[in-house]
Amino acid sequence: MKKTRIFAAVFAGNMLFFFFYAGVAWALTFFNITPYGRFVAEFFKGRTKEAAKEHMEANRELFESMLKEASTFANLVLTPLAGFVMGVLIGVILSKNRRSAIVWSLLAAAPVSIIFLVKSGGGLSSFIYLAFFLVVTALGGLFGSSIVKKGPEEASDVNA
Repeated sequence: MKKTRIFAAVFAGNMLFFFFYAGVAWALTFFNITPYGRFVAEFFKGRTKEAAKEHMEANRELFESMLKEASTFANLVLTPLAGFVMGVLIGVILSKNRRSAIVWSLLAAAPVSIIFLVKSGGGLSSFIYLAFFLVVTALGGLFGSSIVKKGPEEASDVNA
């Protein structure tokens, strides 16, 4: 497999991950849905940094409870969904070799994984969320390579 194709897949996958994640997070906040969207809309939307800090201090108990819900939602739904989409794109680009698509999907997830571990501060739940994210990302790579790659029956029909 050519190095430029691998580089393109990893680069495109990471770009898609961050823009997809940001777009979904923005939509959740704009429509004020899900715990994540409600949390961001309540404490940050339309506020300056100072106003957001004041609002957090004034409503500390609400902030703590909503933060926990938003964090859990982001770790169980938002991040794995973006990882799956990233894996699918990498799988499509590297569809000639399924194993390579899975491995490079996981390697492309490494920067996100490192950021996640540093920001979360460790802990058992962080490693469980990280493992879930990596499994879903690898499944995205497998799915992406599967939808493009021709199976043995299809390949033999084309040559006949």
